[in-house]
Amino acid sequence: MNKGEAGPRIVMTGMGVVTPMGNIEKTWQGVMQGESAISSVDLSPIDAHVAGKVHDFDPESHFNESNISIGGRELPYKRHARGFSRATHFALAASLSALRQAKAIDERNNYKLKRSIDPRRFGTTIGTGIGGEEVIGDIQMQLEQGRKARPTQVLEMLPERISTVPSMVFGLEGVAFAPAAACATGNISITAGIKEIRLGEADAMLVGSSEGSVHTIAASFFRGAQTLTKETHPHRAGQPFNRDRDGFVLGEGAGVFVIERLEHALARKAQPLVEIVGYGNASDADNETSPNGIGAYNAMILALRGLDSLIDNQEVFVSAHATATVAGDPVEAGVINRALHHARTRYVHGPKGNFGHQLGASGSIEAVLAAKTIQTGIIPPTLKLTHPIEETCGLTIPTDGVLKGRPTIAINNSFGFGGINSVVVFKRYES
Repeated sequence: MNKGEAGPRIVMTGMGVVTPMGNIEKTWQGVMQGESAISSVDLSPIDAHVAGKVHDFDPESHFNESNISIGGRELPYKRHARGFSRATHFALAASLSALRQAKAIDERNNYKLKRSIDPRRFGTTIGTGIGGEEVIGDIQMQLEQGRKARPTQVLEMLPERISTVPSMVFGLEGVAFAPAAACATGNISITAGIKEIRLGEADAMLVGSSEGSVHTIAASFFRGAQTLTKETHPHRAGQPFNRDRDGFVLGEGAGVFVIERLEHALARKAQPLVEIVGYGNASDADNETSPNGIGAYNAMILALRGLDSLIDNQEVFVSAHATATVAGDPVEAGVINRALHHARTRYVHGPKGNFGHQLGASGSIEAVLAAKTIQTGIIPPTLKLTHPIEETCGLTIPTDGVLKGRPTIAINNSFGFGGINSVVVFKRYES
């Protein structure tokens, strides 16, 4: 997909997040002000002491403690929630925020899609890197104690519930599935939704990703892979592009958008926020955990096809994947410089210094920040970047307060284990 290809223009009309900083307003303000929401946690017996954990999350409050309807059963949220994993709760809260902003639901009708919108043409692709994996640990403990698994635990564990539960709650009858693409899941889910619209299968899509991953099982995975930071102090943990980085901070949260055909949005008087003008997906086809840069470069080049006029001698912005791993950061910095060598200014932000790495949810949360940047022209600071690695030479990375720029496009990079690379490009909406 690119700006010059035949096909419908696709715009974002709503967005929502759940992060360790809070909702979208609190998250954007916190990122602009250079705040860190990384905190001390106890993940014993795993040697992991900091995380980007979502504290004091009350999913029922997002729905004003009113009823929701699934399968014709109108019940209080907490009654339905018996089969929801933490990641599903996050996905629902972010979805509600996105659909509200898009003016797509009727809150007086149990939050169902407005009758003026064809539910058969509104789909859902909300993905997850791991899903309800914490439930597996709970089940194992119950079995060891001679207790059986609860029937609802099967529902909590299944990853597709991240997508199917929002489709049921809001009455979206189009395609519903949950992409799983490691830490590239967020962008892969967005591109899946774009394809549904471009193929003519949908007018609008609810897209994004969610992860409820701050627990011992996830920590044990990544400690074993030697990718987690060993830092114990929250304000030093997670250092994107920094010389002293030693791994990522485990995080959690969700990011969800409403995307739709421009004509569909305007017909129902929705306000386009940004336009999606490119995407690219590619594989390293090489190593499970150590990127070679080939797939990342190819994904960026695919995403930027037909956008030369928005790049040549222009200011551009990149929301970097930048996990603060020893292997990944220098590769990505080099790829950004190569892919955007003809841009005048290459602004870069590494969000994971603010709230850690949300795994499968990171791409969609960071896409929200990219969209906010292209809307406002504000380039947020990258935290904990005191000694930049040499590969960042040529990149403009603010570290002490925001910069005000005029980027023509915002590029969201999202890379994952297995060599999965996905890039999405936004521009300011112009009628």
